[in-house]
Amino acid sequence: MASNILYVKATGPKLLKKINGGLNNNPSCLQFMAVFRKLIVHSGVLPSTSRNVAIMDSTQCLKLSEAGHREAAESPFNDNNLDHTYCTWISIKHVMFVSNIVTYIAGFVVRRIMSAIAMASSKPARLKVILGESNTEKLTLPNGIPDSLDDLLSKVKDTFGLKTNIRLQYMDKDFGNDFFNLSSTSDLEDLGTVKVIQEEAVQPFVDIETAPSSSAVHSDDSSSLASNDTILLSSPESFSSRTQQWPANFPIPMFSYDTERQLQKGNSEYKANNKILTVTPRMKTDILNRLVEEIYRYRAYPEDAQFCVVAEALIKKHPCLKEPGSFNGCYGWKQRLKYKMGNYRTLLKFQGCPELTVNSLKNKASTSVCPAAKIKKPRRAEANFYPSFPVGETQESMEKERIELLTAIKKRNNDKVIADKMARTFAYRRQEVVNEEPGIEDFKDRWPALFQQKEINAEFLRLMALPLEQTFFAQLDRVSSQLIEVIKAKGGAIRAKIAGTMKIYEEVWILSIGTLRDIYHFKFKTKKLKSSNFQTSC
Repeated sequence: MASNILYVKATGPKLLKKINGGLNNNPSCLQFMAVFRKLIVHSGVLPSTSRNVAIMDSTQCLKLSEAGHREAAESPFNDNNLDHTYCTWISIKHVMFVSNIVTYIAGFVVRRIMSAIAMASSKPARLKVILGESNTEKLTLPNGIPDSLDDLLSKVKDTFGLKTNIRLQYMDKDFGNDFFNLSSTSDLEDLGTVKVIQEEAVQPFVDIETAPSSSAVHSDDSSSLASNDTILLSSPESFSSRTQQWPANFPIPMFSYDTERQLQKGNSEYKANNKILTVTPRMKTDILNRLVEEIYRYRAYPEDAQFCVVAEALIKKHPCLKEPGSFNGCYGWKQRLKYKMGNYRTLLKFQGCPELTVNSLKNKASTSVCPAAKIKKPRRAEANFYPSFPVGETQESMEKERIELLTAIKKRNNDKVIADKMARTFAYRRQEVVNEEPGIEDFKDRWPALFQQKEINAEFLRLMALPLEQTFFAQLDRVSSQLIEVIKAKGGAIRAKIAGTMKIYEEVWILSIGTLRDIYHFKFKTKKLKSSNFQTSC
């Protein structure tokens, strides 16, 4: 032990200076303690037997200086023919981790080896992707062709920015390079060709407040929307088209995973103990961001009542978010949504969103330099007030499409081409109306196809996200009886003029009542007959 202490005294300053790189001749307390601990362990200094203090830690350390002088304990392997023996066996009480350390290390090594083998075996693949008639791209897959078709679909959609549902077709060389629907990625090979088919089903959405009678709206007349003359809302490549009005029941979106877990736990505690959840700043930011994005799907400039609807829908779905000091439990959430919506509009304006940059000062006339002057906002029911151009299109290309449309309207049986070009130029037409405010005659000269009955219905659907004729007749059916009573109350020349029409209406009404009565009796008799047959069979 004396020799060990002498060794510490002799080598301590040199080792301390060496460890610190020879750059610190005045070490701190922590540095000295760390170096001194290394010296004690390295030299194998043992506590004195004639001490007047108690040992607080009885852990036995492995002394490197005595490793060569220890007698080897009996190894549990009983193998004296080891090729490489780097240290003697030390008898230690094995715990579970020490017993399984080889298994842990082996699992880690195997996992790394399998990952390296998988990366080495997966060769990069390249595919020719046909997105349209004159739009072909190259898709590079660094890890090879995915094993799952869903992974390949998501890769194609993420790479080329496709927002709609798609399906793929592959070119089969055995059938003369014809395209077939792709059901498995095993049919693909490197340098193969696939075609992207975008599936975009346009379904008109009806506002519940403006048309409560959904059965009346989706009548037999609405079957024309499902025919070959499908009305296109806008170009499928446009990001700003809205397909429905503000919903009667606002849908609260899903938040991030951790936020949803906290909300689920908070709702359970609220039901059990009526305890309000403490919302963290990160959680609050996530909720507001998601709600604002969902609001923008319907309105860029929502009203105060609509903010209130969203806040009430939030606390209805997640009651743990109620505010005790608020008169309705959600006033604070409504105010936060207002400020967050303003910040979100500012962000989109900086990114060049046309719906918002139209109100910037640089786009206003010199006579309207005030920020609050002549703000262009959508009216009550306008869903697509100021849409952006389709991806890759400019004002020059849109003007070229308009000129081609003037030629196409002069041809017979060309409704399909006209409908496609009108849908593609919708954003260009709307920006012209909002920015220039042209007169009817000038606008009719530039867009003669718009003044056809079919295109008026299509333009109304693109602008309002509501079918014109179906909505109008549905609302007319609701008030038709009251309207007829008002007409009947008229006298004089008006009564004489409509006498013939009212007579025909009454005859049709009586006939329809009789027909409905016959249908009711027929259904009642059929139901009664089926019931009697069932009892007989039983």
